Amino acid sequence: GIRPGLPARPYLPKLVAAAKAAAQRGGKDPNAVDCIVSIPTFVSDDIGQARSAARYNLAFFAQLPFYRKQWRRCGFVEEMNAIQKLWQEIGDRKAAAALIPDRMVEEVCIFGSVSQCRDQLEAFREAGAAMPVLAVSPVNEERLAATRKALHLLRP
Repeated sequence: GIRPGLPARPYLPKLVAAAKAAAQRGGKDPNAVDCIVSIPTFVSDDIGQARSAARYNLAFFAQLPFYRKQWRRCGFVEEMNAIQKLWQEIGDRKAAAALIPDRMVEEVCIFGSVSQCRDQLEAFREAGAAMPVLAVSPVNEERLAATRKALHLLRP
């Protein structure tokens, strides 16, 4: 199986197809290939705060070359170039978060109300995430409480 690093949801089918093709070339059953995806998750009825928390989270990961490379492949080339430059020049996470576009938050994260999060989680499954792993971050609450709440509200 594969475990891609925070891919954009529209890019996930391409990754899964490549893994299945590689399995087949190697004499393995392509249908046995699973995809485990850790998805940054921000549950809140305050969509603005959830989106802001998601941006701040992605800005942290965007300082790391692996994630920038992954997101460039997902179509965020200009954004990652600007964020890389910003991290190198001033290292300001809030400024980096301001450069994370809405589309990136929408394609990489699960965020918003419970119903919005459930819909986004299902979209990840439909894109090929056989085993989505919720990486819950708090939105204006304590981390443990946010995690427990999200796992309870979003369970199958």
